[in-house]
Amino acid sequence: RILNEVRILCQVNHRSLVRLLGCSVDLELPLLIYEFIPNGTLFEHLHGNPDRTWKPLTWRRRLQIAYQTAEGLAYLHSAAMPPIYHR
Repeated sequence: RILNEVRILCQVNHRSLVRLLGCSVDLELPLLIYEFIPNGTLFEHLHGNPDRTWKPLTWRRRLQIAYQTAEGLAYLHSAAMPPIYHR
């Protein structure tokens, strides 16, 4: 079942979504392999990082991220074939 889901998710291509590149099922727990996104995590950008090398995002930028997230979800729910919903 997981391999079928991975196969479908590997075909998803949208600018607001991190691409799933593959998986390893040889381990006790399956391992998903995603593309590398540089410059820290969303959490660090929202709250600042421990090194204080950048400040938290402005509210305008946060709203842009929320909008892009909604675009990605809308793509998964309506444009992806088959549509993808969180269980």
